[in-house]
Amino acid sequence: MRLRPISVIYGFLVLLIALSCHSQIEANRRPFAPLSEARVSLSNSQITLFIDKLKEFAASEHLEFAEGNFTKQGRPVVNVAVRLNAETFYQVDNFRDPTKFEINAYSHASDDVWQPIWERLMTKLKSQFGVEIVK
Repeated sequence: MRLRPISVIYGFLVLLIALSCHSQIEANRRPFAPLSEARVSLSNSQITLFIDKLKEFAASEHLEFAEGNFTKQGRPVVNVAVRLNAETFYQVDNFRDPTKFEINAYSHASDDVWQPIWERLMTKLKSQFGVEIVK
């Protein structure tokens, strides 16, 4: 049995498409490692203002603001994502301590995509709460 050249080319194209789809799926499954981190220590009375400032920042930068708060051992846990897109986002939570918030930057994009937004966010929070509070 002899293969016709068009069958070989067709088979090769199908293989290339399958490999391309597989690599794209794998790229979407890559884990996110934190690229930058900040800690914000607040009093209970500052928490609402802090969340409001995050919302204002997201709106001013045209970013999506999403909250998924929940309760842990009887206390509220703030869980916020500020997203540029599925590849670049900033996670904010007080999971470990009710008055200590962790802010992490995550991105699969280059530094010039996520880092300027991060710097503007840190500048805004430090000017509002102080450099001794936002570290």
